[in-house]
Amino acid sequence: MPIETVVATFATYGYPAIFLIAFFEGPAIAILAGVLIGLHILQLVPSFLVLMAGDIVADAFYYVLGRWGHETVLPRLRRFITVSDAALTRLVQQYHTRGSEILVLGKLHWSPLPVGVGILIAAGMAHMPFGRFMLINAVASSGKIILFLAIGYMLGSHYPLVTSHPFLTGIVFSLVGGLGFYAYWKYKHRSPRIDKI
Repeated sequence: MPIETVVATFATYGYPAIFLIAFFEGPAIAILAGVLIGLHILQLVPSFLVLMAGDIVADAFYYVLGRWGHETVLPRLRRFITVSDAALTRLVQQYHTRGSEILVLGKLHWSPLPVGVGILIAAGMAHMPFGRFMLINAVASSGKIILFLAIGYMLGSHYPLVTSHPFLTGIVFSLVGGLGFYAYWKYKHRSPRIDKI
């Protein structure tokens, strides 16, 4: 999709679109929001707050799913959330001794979707206090979002320079594409279910 189309889309739908996407995919939309801030399409503070809201609402959803819906709702979502019962059981056991550590590492470390979702669901299953869960998530998420916004902002603020040098643009996109392909390859060659944490 051309950058002009992306800019036009977010200029029209703005922060509601960012919130909806952040619910499902936080890092990518945070980088894109940073790019749009660099292009003076969005503003920093509203973008940060909307990204935080989307991320925290998603985390709260998975917590509630783990605490009150792991026996009734979660089995119906196995098609989308491929977290094995054995992995969840191990995580729940570990939450009783080092829950905060697991939660912080899960938020800050890049991992395929099932791993991150499993950590959040297990927090609910372990009956981690909701206030503590939300506080840890908010602190960890804020640092992560600031980092991705900064990356996006640097790209956006240098967009005219990049587009005026096609050769440089080719190199940059080749590197980004190569990293993306590598991440995808690593993801596809993982077990589709979590067997070890």
